[in-house]
Amino acid sequence: MNSRTLIQYALAAAALGAGMAASAGDFAWTQEKVSPALNHAGREVAVRYAPAGNRGPGPGPGSVITAVYAARDFQGAQVQSKLCWNDTQRCVPLVGGGVRSQDFNGLDAGKPFYLVHTAQGRGPLAQPLFITGSVTVWYR
Repeated sequence: MNSRTLIQYALAAAALGAGMAASAGDFAWTQEKVSPALNHAGREVAVRYAPAGNRGPGPGPGSVITAVYAARDFQGAQVQSKLCWNDTQRCVPLVGGGVRSQDFNGLDAGKPFYLVHTAQGRGPLAQPLFITGSVTVWYR
């Protein structure tokens, strides 16, 4: 790889990283988890993600969300997933492998998020499905 190509990759990576930050001065918490086994199509599995248990103090009283990113990874079935705030009522769908959303902006950053997964189809799955998910919440 020549130096010009290397510089172009470095600039592209820097631009991507700058675009991922919610804004200067924001804080963030992140969690990654693996879902319980999804064994049957049409049934939901919800995984809770919360700032509690992370290193550092986490969001304090009055902290509000400025952006959220959620991703999922799995193999073996068609799955619909959604990201929900504080329960499973206020949700946005994950399209493809993830979603970056500002739909939760201004809400309490100390409340949990849920990734809710549903295998498509009918009946039992051929084998248990485990979904790796991650949620990052930026707040101020």
